[in-house]
Amino acid sequence: MLISPVKYAYYVRVDKLNELGYNIDEELLRWLKFIVAVGYDNRQLIAEGDELLMEFNEWIDNYVNDDVTKEAMAKLNKEIEENKYVKIAREEEKIKVAQKLLADDFPVDVISKYTDLSVEEIESLKK
Repeated sequence: MLISPVKYAYYVRVDKLNELGYNIDEELLRWLKFIVAVGYDNRQLIAEGDELLMEFNEWIDNYVNDDVTKEAMAKLNKEIEENKYVKIAREEEKIKVAQKLLADDFPVDVISKYTDLSVEEIESLKK
């Protein structure tokens, strides 16, 4: 059985660490905020005054804006987008199968079991 990493992902609220009683020194907290910051400008605000973080921010920006990286990200995004359409097509197939089974008076719970559609989704197909 495959386990979805998203289902079991844990999130760290960096902005709440001190409030939650964690004894974190300012430098570590700054690094954690830097790591989770989105975008050059946000990272730059956090890095201000810290030469190492400022250099690291420049490196990240150069890496992300590198032509090879941009090309790789575009390819990955295309693959993700194509996979999205495969999932949509699979959902549409499940719905077609469920509609046929409903037409043949199969019980909703049986249809749900074999199509992985929820009972609510199947009930809505009856209408």
